[in-house]
Amino acid sequence: MSDGTFVRVEEAFARRVTARADATAVWDATGTATYGELWEASARLARALRAGGVESGDAVCLRGVGDRDTITGMLGILRAGGHVVPVDPDCPAERVGRMAGLVRARLLLATGDHPVPPGVPVGVRHVRELLEFAPAGGPVAEPAGTAHDLAYTMFTSGSTGAPKPVGVPHGALTALCLRDSPVRRAPGDVVLAHTILTFDPSMLEIWSALLAGAALLCAPGHSRSVHETAALLTDPRVTTAVLTPAVFALVVERRPEALRSLRQLIVGGDVLPYEQALLARRECPGLEIVNCYGPTENTVVSTAFPLSRWDGSGPSVPIGTPVAGTTCLVLDADRLPVPDGEVGDLYLGGDRLATGYVGDPGGTRERFLPDPSVPGGRIYRTGDRAARLPGGDLAFHGREDDECKVRGFRVHLAEVESLTAADERVRAAAAVPVGEGHDRRVVVFVRTTTPDADPRAVRARTAERAPGHLVPAEVVPVDGFPLTESGKVDRAALAARYRDRRPTWSPGPAPGPGSEADTDPGEPEADDRAVLAELWRRHTGAPADAGHDFFSAGGTSLDLIRLVDDVGHRFGVLLDFVDVYGLASFDELVGLVAAARAAG
Repeated sequence: MSDGTFVRVEEAFARRVTARADATAVWDATGTATYGELWEASARLARALRAGGVESGDAVCLRGVGDRDTITGMLGILRAGGHVVPVDPDCPAERVGRMAGLVRARLLLATGDHPVPPGVPVGVRHVRELLEFAPAGGPVAEPAGTAHDLAYTMFTSGSTGAPKPVGVPHGALTALCLRDSPVRRAPGDVVLAHTILTFDPSMLEIWSALLAGAALLCAPGHSRSVHETAALLTDPRVTTAVLTPAVFALVVERRPEALRSLRQLIVGGDVLPYEQALLARRECPGLEIVNCYGPTENTVVSTAFPLSRWDGSGPSVPIGTPVAGTTCLVLDADRLPVPDGEVGDLYLGGDRLATGYVGDPGGTRERFLPDPSVPGGRIYRTGDRAARLPGGDLAFHGREDDECKVRGFRVHLAEVESLTAADERVRAAAAVPVGEGHDRRVVVFVRTTTPDADPRAVRARTAERAPGHLVPAEVVPVDGFPLTESGKVDRAALAARYRDRRPTWSPGPAPGPGSEADTDPGEPEADDRAVLAELWRRHTGAPADAGHDFFSAGGTSLDLIRLVDDVGHRFGVLLDFVDVYGLASFDELVGLVAAARAAG
């Protein structure tokens, strides 16, 4: 499509600099930066990177969050001819090294105040350090490149047990941001940037704003509680935001007023919960809510469905129609079109497809196939199942493989099993998804090498080598795995066994006036432990037990967010989600709350 939208990222950004050099591009904790200031700083960084050995096509890992340093880093890498490999500041060094090796990274570029852990097997430089010594002014010897060169490589969970690097070209990203679609921004918009950089909606947040001449409001780190997210959404500058369905559901349930000042809300990354979608339309009638679907392999967004077109019928919220530059095919096992209304395999085509899996031509050939309807074209086999509705919208009907979504992240059970089985105490591992929608989590059953192996220690070891979404909610020791008739692990039987062993206590109704949990926490006679025990029971379904952590008691990550929110309301303290996530028992929660109250 020769409409000027399929171009290199820095070329599209340069147009905005020409038109709006003095306009604010970024707000973050350090202040503001204009389009012109970002352009000048990225030029200095590009010169420093070229002088340091970065060449055309090189992968450069970028460790940061969506702030001024990070955006300068991305632009600088692209202008130097490299492509960006986002790295989470909390990612363990072992996994960072593995990622860097898979893409043959030239170096790791650090930003902000995030220390780089020792043991990363690649050279490390800091954006601020390079800018401090890079001379200002002068031309940038930007290498010749095309819109088909890689702009970024995003890692997703892999079915082989290893992370998969998906290479996305410049033109695919600029086309998403510049073509007319429900996700296109306007110069007057202010987009909230709060998504972790290694989750590809962050690319939509950042570049849909900056390539449209809009502005970014960068959150100070990643919001981890309903309270923090609501505070960001209610900032009077913010007009648009992106939320995962899980976070959307929590905000709608607990802080719907936080959404009412927005012009538009994009929801994507997993199945949009039906009840919360209805509630949002009722609570926020003036808000434009768009349900989006799209894998990383088709550059963030493939289809979009404005909820203003939804009549509330059907068993689920449709995922909509293709956005500009995408085609959607629903095919049978022979790759022939299925009739409307019938469920088939969803394939995506168009010019916004990824180039494939970096360094894995076999995996690329397996999923990126010739397009039967376009000579020379390609289609991507998503592994998702879908049906075309009478009006042309698509309905999502789940997966065909062992992939599931946890907090919006793609999780292959094979990778979770591989990470868990790497522990010397584990003889074999079988991962099982349990729960539905935004309460979904992964539990791993293990056969251990010794009968006294501590499953909590196994889980903690996994957390040292994997990002949070790949860490099992619980590790459950078993003597053996049930098998199907074909001799494979019977995951359905394991899931049933897990459900059977869960506590059978009912959470019951929310505490009312006069109940133990309604005790005024400010009064000296308030029984803090009883209040916390009731909150624990409400969010795990089990009584407080000193021998169980939150997850083994039955809670999920989103239940934990709800717990943190409720504790904040009851006790007037704001707990750090990471601190609560790592607690080993109810008693430790009691101690954490007591310490927070004592600290004021």
